Amino acid sequence: MSKPKNKTTGQIIREAREKQLMAITSLSEKSGVSTGTISYIERDEVSPSIDNLMKLVKALGLKIEDVV
Repeated sequence: MSKPKNKTTGQIIREAREKQLMAITSLSEKSGVSTGTISYIERDEVSPSIDNLMKLVKALGLKIEDVV
């Protein structure tokens, strides 16, 4: 699977989190990324660092190619 066209990394992360019925706080605890950072990423206000992106992908059970 690869990143869907016309979707941002933030949108993909949000959709994956919501599909798993996971709150931002739960994703934060599971990934080690702050809730504020996750919120900014999901709203496309910031691009995630490689480190944070890898943590989020792992916590959501995704592959890096699903989001980039």
